[in-house]
Amino acid sequence: MDEGKTLLEHLLDNSTKCYSQLDCGWAQNGGCYPPSFIRRYKNRFVAIHVKENSKVQGPGPRPASRHAAEEAGHANPFANVKEMPLEERQKILDGFNAHMNSPEGKKQFEVQCPMGAPESNMNWQDIKDALDEQDFEAFWVVEREGFYDEHDKCIADDARWIKENIH
Repeated sequence: MDEGKTLLEHLLDNSTKCYSQLDCGWAQNGGCYPPSFIRRYKNRFVAIHVKENSKVQGPGPRPASRHAAEEAGHANPFANVKEMPLEERQKILDGFNAHMNSPEGKKQFEVQCPMGAPESNMNWQDIKDALDEQDFEAFWVVEREGFYDEHDKCIADDARWIKENIH
């Protein structure tokens, strides 16, 4: 967050030539309602990531600025990453990967579920309706993280559900 907006909002607000692909599952997980966001930035989404979601974990408390953490005495490990030696950058990456492989890090992926599951909080028809208001057709990119045992089957099942249920 910077000045109350996400990076994507800053990009779209400050460029007429910036187009995007919205990851609807993670957007919803972060507290953004994808149909409203798509309508707010009509004609700016060339594609969406289709990933089913069952929880909202955000947005939580939003800092007014990216500088708020520094002002509160919390260091931003990426503030001067370009000036860091490669070894220091690798330590940050290793720490991130260790967290993502920890039980707490893996919990963030527990928000996903099969397309159309009863626990889903996504409204794919509303998302399609918002996309249909654009002046061009957006691609739907069916995506799943790599932690599924049957990754290809999961993607095929998701694509089939979309074809059968979204009109």
